[in-house]
Amino acid sequence: MAYSKNNKEKIQFYLNNPDFVVHEYIVQNKTTAQLAEEWDLPKSTVYNITKKLGLVGTKLAEKITYCNENKFSINDEIFCYLAGLVSADGYIDDKNHRVMLRMNVDAKEILEKLHDYFEVSNPVVPYSGTGGYTQGYTMYDLTISSKKLLEELKKLNIYGRKKDLLVRFPDMTKLTDIQQEMYMRGLWDGDGTSYTNKRITDIL
Repeated sequence: MAYSKNNKEKIQFYLNNPDFVVHEYIVQNKTTAQLAEEWDLPKSTVYNITKKLGLVGTKLAEKITYCNENKFSINDEIFCYLAGLVSADGYIDDKNHRVMLRMNVDAKEILEKLHDYFEVSNPVVPYSGTGGYTQGYTMYDLTISSKKLLEELKKLNIYGRKKDLLVRFPDMTKLTDIQQEMYMRGLWDGDGTSYTNKRITDIL
């Protein structure tokens, strides 16, 4: 199985896309068994891929993202937009103080602009339900690791939740009119309704 032509192409794909492998293996903290099932490859082959990329033995703490934490403030309008996205479409990992956003391809530009604004060290990475191979990318992920980020989100009543159908509405009395507007814009975009608002694109 490991030596089939199809598997060789898969192996080369993952070796040529280390950011994707890092995101799945390190950031998402998936086991080789999980990846083997998702990628339809033997566990030994997945292990060899992670070994060739120098990821074996790497701990999540060593791959924590870096960012400009000074911009994580409820007084920052772009942060309020991010908070809206997280509230609608985010995955909060309290244990590893991470926030993960996974959005469809139409939102790639938004995620990239947030990545640049907050100066996040790790890139926006593509993701597909087939493990990134053959079917093309349909989703993009942005992961930010920061205790301060979680602390500021908590001030807006956004905390302790995984991605689900529940939205925790913040205390709007803490926000100015423009900050409220930016939060609602993020909430709207996070729901997947629209990514074409020029105001948001221009501001970001």
